[in-house]
Amino acid sequence: MILCNIFLSNAHSSENFIVTTVNKIPITKRDVINRAKLLLFSIENKNDFKNLRNYYSQSLNSLINEKVILSAGLQINKNIIKMVAPKSNQLLLNEFDNSKAKLDNFINEISIPKTTLLEKYESQLIWGFVLKSKFNKQLKKL
Repeated sequence: MILCNIFLSNAHSSENFIVTTVNKIPITKRDVINRAKLLLFSIENKNDFKNLRNYYSQSLNSLINEKVILSAGLQINKNIIKMVAPKSNQLLLNEFDNSKAKLDNFINEISIPKTTLLEKYESQLIWGFVLKSKFNKQLKKL
């Protein structure tokens, strides 16, 4: 909580810095702000970002969870991101009726990089891969 308070007080400064690391994977201030923008838009369907601070803690928690999943995936296969990248791109595009123009408009509307959107899908795909790898025998029995 102290880390989150420090972050909140510095959130509107122009510099980027590492907020925390998860198994040597950094989470930066920009990562948290971009995820907060996405959360705010998905929950309130607004892009004015006046209530952005309300989403910093939730944003940081979701990023930490995703980095834990990424770390587990990297332990199984160092190329896990390359493996899931095509499918995550396709899943993201599907959310926008397979229209790159709609996707680009959305990215511009809420001012976040495409990678912020892709991380959600990558994390889900990696988690499936991790579960399948860890519980392969049990899944075959089912």
